[in-house]
Amino acid sequence: MSPPNPPVHPNEEVDELAWLPLTAAGDRLTYQHDTEVLGEFASAPAATRAIILVRHASARNKKAWQNAGHPDDLTRPLTPLGHVQAKLLGQILSCFGPARVISSPAERCLATVEPYAAMTGGWWSLPRPSRPRRMTGCWRRLTRPRWPPPASWSPGWSRRGSRS
Repeated sequence: MSPPNPPVHPNEEVDELAWLPLTAAGDRLTYQHDTEVLGEFASAPAATRAIILVRHASARNKKAWQNAGHPDDLTRPLTPLGHVQAKLLGQILSCFGPARVISSPAERCLATVEPYAAMTGGWWSLPRPSRPRRMTGCWRRLTRPRWPPPASWSPGWSRRGSRS
């Protein structure tokens, strides 16, 4: 996809519009201050985006959760320490500003990234479930008042997180 080309009206300063590599643009410049501006631009770091992968915070023990009569591991929650870790993680990650948050629908994973999304207004996105029957409890989890998605929200949609 090429950049848009607004209409150019030739005058004593501009005779045409052209998108060029930096070296070719530098060859066309005639003023020293324009060359300096281009040099500053070229020396700046390239626009990049961070991809941050996070495992969930401290969660209840899997075996103990199952032994307590919870067959679905997707509903296994964070421990109190895990909630503290999630809040701290949210503060650390907020330096990256708002971003798209892709999470497993597992309770512990959602609870880990919720503070960050709430602080920054990050975008939520959940993968489509491969086993919808087992995911029902997790989708209900998302409708809690502290993070209210629209009632019609379904897997695969995105929703901007609310600020707390």
